[in-house]
Amino acid sequence: MEDDILDLPSYDAATKIDPWTLVIPYLNTRDIKAIALVSPGLRIIAQSYLWGNPRQFWPQDEPDRFS
Repeated sequence: MEDDILDLPSYDAATKIDPWTLVIPYLNTRDIKAIALVSPGLRIIAQSYLWGNPRQFWPQDEPDRFS
């Protein structure tokens, strides 16, 4: 049990989690694009989310042109 206490992260490591990576999946596409314009750091996060799985952002009523 004492070994578990020694393996706890430091305060800095525990609070270093970027909240945007948790929030972005709940935003709509237009808001994610707007966030990408705020700063270079947010642009990287937003673009990596948008380009991670671009097919999920295609309109559902359009035919799939690639299959």
